[in-house]
Amino acid sequence: MSNIKVTEEQFREKIEDLWDNALRDFAISEALKKFRSGGVDVASYENNYRLPKIVMHSVLKSLDDQMKPLDDEGLKESKNLDYF
Repeated sequence: MSNIKVTEEQFREKIEDLWDNALRDFAISEALKKFRSGGVDVASYENNYRLPKIVMHSVLKSLDDQMKPLDDEGLKESKNLDYF
């Protein structure tokens, strides 16, 4: 008998729930804020994925604080995962 408390399917469902209910709206809102901010010359970009990727890179970095584990053990586990 396995000691696994969470299956891959259950984990995936939780990730999808986080994305659908929290991260997606936050990411889109933040991306639009950055697009409108004047921090990048949007007129200098063609209608392709270059600018959206640049903006999303910035947004995804800011998600670090949004999803940061609240306890030391979670922070330790998260840091360990950076090596994989």
